[in-house]
Amino acid sequence: MTIEAALTWAQQSPSGQVTTVGPRRMTAARGFARYLAGIHPGTEIPPLGLMPHRQRWRQPFIYSTADIEKLMGQARSSITSPLRAATYEGLEDQCSGKAR
Repeated sequence: MTIEAALTWAQQSPSGQVTTVGPRRMTAARGFARYLAGIHPGTEIPPLGLMPHRQRWRQPFIYSTADIEKLMGQARSSITSPLRAATYEGLEDQCSGKAR
């Protein structure tokens, strides 16, 4: 395995669009190369940062009190076990800050 072969494989994109698949493939190739180096001395291990990527974080969704009440109301009407329904009702109280 060579660094060039790993890079060629990692950069292949079936859709032609830039995605996070390439950097993930390079991580897999690096792990495989480390394994292969133990049994084949001519193996080249791709260096870190060969395909840099930036992790994109999504903004979290914050549920409103009305959203939580609606969700828990649906759970109460759908859950047939009284104990399980009470458990979820207790969770609602914790999420909305209510005290029993």
